[in-house]
Amino acid sequence: MTDSSDIDPATLPEIKNVDDEPDLSATESREEAETKGLALKDEGNTALKEGHYTEAIHHYSTALSHLPDNAIILSNRALAYIKVENYGLAIQECVLCCYDLLCLCLLVLYLIAIPLSPYNI
Repeated sequence: MTDSSDIDPATLPEIKNVDDEPDLSATESREEAETKGLALKDEGNTALKEGHYTEAIHHYSTALSHLPDNAIILSNRALAYIKVENYGLAIQECVLCCYDLLCLCLLVLYLIAIPLSPYNI
């Protein structure tokens, strides 16, 4: 890690956030959104592996414009934010990801509990 006093902010590439990308999920079919979103996630994964962190962030952000509730893409982008030492946005991503996963877990528990309730036995 480098000392932050050695970094010139003018030399840093612009980091796009999810708010910079339009939400395209409402204007395309579910299959189309999934196809495009997962392809962009794969491009982000490749960029991340090659050390192109800001490029990975851009791909993940664009993928989220197609799949805004995808916890895997959110967590991958959080990792990319950590790699560029943008810890504030990384924490924000993790909170969103945890919230999405918590909601999913609660829904699954609810759906399991319905058939097991004493009224349905």
